[in-house]
Amino acid sequence: AETCPTWAPMGELEQHITADIAFAAKQYLSMSNDTAWLRREGYELIESCADFYVSKAEMGRAARDDGKPHLLCVIPPDEYAECVDDSAYTNAVAKIALDAAVAAARRLGRAPKREWAEVSRDLPVPFDPTLEFHPEYEGYTAGTPIKQADVVLLSYPLMKQMSARVRNNDLS
Repeated sequence: AETCPTWAPMGELEQHITADIAFAAKQYLSMSNDTAWLRREGYELIESCADFYVSKAEMGRAARDDGKPHLLCVIPPDEYAECVDDSAYTNAVAKIALDAAVAAARRLGRAPKREWAEVSRDLPVPFDPTLEFHPEYEGYTAGTPIKQADVVLLSYPLMKQMSARVRNNDLS
């Protein structure tokens, strides 16, 4: 059940929080090796998060019918950015949640849902190859004021692989 106040758009649109929970579960499992917890309650939690992202991913879109999944109209950790498409942080942490579900299923000897890997593989994390940085979201213009530097979270704690130059550009 949604617990965010209905007068604020955050509950409906700040969809990274679901993946943040799956990421925390993945981290717990990595540190504890608690397969009993995974079997008892963790798998259902991680599976539900992955299913959420599969249900939210929209294939293609009018402006660019590329046949890839996109998370549209989300609020990233930077709440100044309301209803943006393909938030770099949201998409990156959603990919982690989807991959965590695949790994958890395999760890328990279950067959992972095909859609988890497909959405994870194709969900874009915006990147500008000319300026060598991750725009906060699709259509973000470098230098636009932000409330929270959420792309900095790609390198830590999400540990997204990138060069030192890209990491520094993201920070700048």
